[in-house]
This record gives sequence, C-alpha cells and structure tokens, in this order.
Amino acid sequence: METEGWDSGQVYVRSVFPGEPNSRANQNTVQELYDFIQNFRDGNVFLYREQLRSNLSVNRPYLKVDLQDITNYDAVISQKIVSNPTEILAMFEEAAYISAKNMSISPEDDQKPIPKIQIELVSKDTVLSLRDLNSAHVSKLVCVSGLIIGASTLSSKATFVYLQCKNCKHIKIIPVAGGYSGVTIPRICDKPQTQDAEKCPLDPYEIIPDKCIFVDQQTLKLQESPDFIPVGELPRHLVMSCDR
Repeated sequence: METEGWDSGQVYVRSVFPGEPNSRANQNTVQELYDFIQNFRDGNVFLYREQLRSNLSVNRPYLKVDLQDITNYDAVISQKIVSNPTEILAMFEEAAYISAKNMSISPEDDQKPIPKIQIELVSKDTVLSLRDLNSAHVSKLVCVSGLIIGASTLSSKATFVYLQCKNCKHIKIIPVAGGYSGVTIPRICDKPQTQDAEKCPLDPYEIIPDKCIFVDQQTLKLQESPDFIPVGELPRHLVMSCDR
C-alpha cells in the first residue's frame, strides 16, 4: 500500500477543533485586500488609495468599495466576501486600517491616533426580492431593495465586554457577535487557583462599563418595493439590525 508521502519525514498539521482559526490563511486574505486598496487603478488613478486619503483628511473614516471592482481585480476575493461577509469584511477593515496607518497626510498626523475604518460595499448586481430570500442566503451577502418604513431610536451595543472578578480582580474580555446576539458571563473565575489562594465564589464577574467597547445600533423595518409585489397581495417586511 502506498503511503503517498506520509512517511517522508515531513510534518503534517490539520485543524481538529471546530472553529480553530487558520491564522496564516487570514493573514493572506488581509494582505490580498491590502494590495487591492493600494494597487487598484481606474486609468491612472489609484481609486481606493486616494479615496481613503481624501476621507481621512476630512475626518471621515470610511471607504466605499464597488464589489464589481473587487471582482475585476480578483474574483476569488469577491466570492469570499459574498459567501462569508462577516469574517471577510472584518479583514477588509483591518486591511484598510493598515493602509491608513501607512498614509501620512501631514507631519501633524503622525501624532494623531488612526481611527477604525468602516468598509461600505456598493453593488450593481441583480437585486433580489424579499420573497426570494430563503435558507440558501443565510450568512451570505445579498442585495435587496425596499422602502424604510420604520426606525428605532439609536442605541449602544457592546462589541467587547470588560469583566473583572470581584474577589481576585482577574480581568476577562469577551467579544460579542453582531446583530441580536448577546454574551454569556462565566459563572466561575478563570484565574488559575493556587493552593494558598482563596477560592472565588460563584458568579464572581462584574461588568466594568467604562472599559467596554460600544458601537451604535439601530433597528430598521424594510418593506419590499412596489415593483416586486404581485397583484392582489400585501407587501412583505423585513426587520434589520444595523451596526455603526
């Protein structure tokens, strides 16, 4: 039986735990997105590099990107964004932040902290009707049209919760996913216990609000466009959670 190289003295590594991050693949993706921001050109103009520089000069920390430009530059990256937008957009914003750090608007800007950059995607792809959304579109990037008929008041949502043990002062920072997701506070202190140390009681953690990180959040109610409503039927609605 052929071993196909398994006994050739090389080291083989495979992720066995669910959710184990592939840091090398993530770094490669960030580098590819950074190269896109730096090198994509429209004629003789470096479109997104100059847009980012212009926005930073007027304190507008965002970058508006056309998805078709990403497809023309690298179709693989574009497909990654469509199929896994939550993770890839976070890497895209990291790449934009690195690009912003490497830009020097003026000598005084070297002393200013660089804000986090928000990526705004625009697309001219085929617009889906709210009636056409199904399970195949869950966690995917889709383009829909409609009318905003309701909006909640602006609220704050924690993205990182800062916890401190009331007994031993152990610090724990927990990330919070987007949307309507929440966070579960551990009931047992995570600090390694020594033989002489006093054991922390149950439910020892308390939230330190001043050290948590928040973003703006708003709930919008989207009604499907009149063009997509069949004759004789009522319009359908979709509730959206918008961060930042």
